[in-house]
Amino acid sequence: MFRTARMRKLNVITLDKYAGPTVSALHDEGVVQINDISERIQQDPKLAELLKPSKVTPHTGKISSLLMKTSALSDLLGDALSEGQGMKDMLMSFISPDIPVPKEVEDVDTESLIAYAESTLSQVEGETKGIENKLAALDSEESKLESNKALAEKLKPLDMDLGLLSDSKYTSTIVGRITAESAQKFKDEYSKITDDLFYELVPDEEKEYYIMVVVVANEYKDDIYTLLRKNEFEKFETEGLEGRPDSLISSSESRLQAIESERSQAKAELKVVAEKWDDEVLALKEQLENEKDKNEVFAGFAETDKTYVFEAWVPEKDVEKAQAIIETATDGHAIMEIEEVPDNAEDVPVLQQNCAYAKPYELLVEMYSPLKYNEIDPTLFVAITYPFFFGFCLTDAGYGLLVAIIGFILYRGMGKVNRTMHDGGLIIMASGLWAIILGLVTNGLLGDLWTRILGWGPALPTVIDSINAFKYPATILVIAIVIGVIYTNLGFILGAIDNLRYGEKKEAIGS
Repeated sequence: MFRTARMRKLNVITLDKYAGPTVSALHDEGVVQINDISERIQQDPKLAELLKPSKVTPHTGKISSLLMKTSALSDLLGDALSEGQGMKDMLMSFISPDIPVPKEVEDVDTESLIAYAESTLSQVEGETKGIENKLAALDSEESKLESNKALAEKLKPLDMDLGLLSDSKYTSTIVGRITAESAQKFKDEYSKITDDLFYELVPDEEKEYYIMVVVVANEYKDDIYTLLRKNEFEKFETEGLEGRPDSLISSSESRLQAIESERSQAKAELKVVAEKWDDEVLALKEQLENEKDKNEVFAGFAETDKTYVFEAWVPEKDVEKAQAIIETATDGHAIMEIEEVPDNAEDVPVLQQNCAYAKPYELLVEMYSPLKYNEIDPTLFVAITYPFFFGFCLTDAGYGLLVAIIGFILYRGMGKVNRTMHDGGLIIMASGLWAIILGLVTNGLLGDLWTRILGWGPALPTVIDSINAFKYPATILVIAIVIGVIYTNLGFILGAIDNLRYGEKKEAIGS
């Protein structure tokens, strides 16, 4: 209960043709953690003479590529299914989320999975690609129309066919906005470049600015534009604009409305495709993730011409099970050796083994500090003390009830599909429950609602008079100090025990 699972190191040698089935069998059962030995071989000349580091399988690159495509497609279909959801739908998805339906898939080899993934992705993309391209085209057109509309708004003072502002064979037209002061500076300086220039200034809606149109021979275009920039000229890109500003704005708005309608229709079509393929793609994604893990694990192996060598950490209670799995997967063509693990080993993976009540609190322990092998597991202490301390700090039955309800919503809602939410909900419920209990016995119910506001008596009927917080606040303070001292010293004692286990006597005395 207060110790992590005892581990053993399993050393395995098997023929290369059995390595794949062995990895798959161990992966499916989940009883071991592979230990990377490739670096050790590179650093040990003697081992390097016998073994060489292995590599990922040749299929890994293809699987990774397919996984990336599948993930992108899954996100696309997921977004399509959630399209149009309002705040109420989002709230309901949090309170009562859809539970994924388990899907039974066929156990196939890597090459068959790759072929199946390619076939499935080809079918799905065949139905989504056209819709994606249409949506992309609509987005591009919308962006262009919005830009043109905004520019037409700025050019309203011109009240002319904007198509006349296009460049010709011999002249260039520069259009933009400039302040009156800067315009005057330009007038004074442009003759130094050329006198063959026409310009027009039209007052802008913002009184301190003018819309400026400059027509100049092509050969002087760059020099004139440089001069304009020196005078804080804001250039407008008018190429491709046709019609008067008001007409352009009106046609843009009309087309934007049509685009919104077309986009809604395209998204509805995509949602139909998503409803058809989403579960299939999610299942494929998980299959590819598992297959990728199986193929990448070979990078931590060692190999000879005909064999693979690997190490695995296995809980002591699962040693025989792991050996039986390997024996079956290799048809008996494997050599296995079990190594004892010293208590002071530092590179051993940690597997906590707590009771059902304490299990959720592993989340808090892991957040604070990852455990070391053979270290005292404080999870049960945390499971007992954390909710109590929370309740002691709050000591209010009303607020405790609110906290417990929030925890219950998390547990019964997102907790069904998310382990962190599940554990967090249980922790919050327990914390709220302690706040209710301690609030009831110390006379805390939404502050002094019961006594001062409702006037229903000097104290709650559940109050223990000697720890009535409104009557004896100093008593509550003394209790808090005593509990704090006990808890702190308990922590020191546990730390000293851990240090003694690791042979650090000075640290144990100092702790």
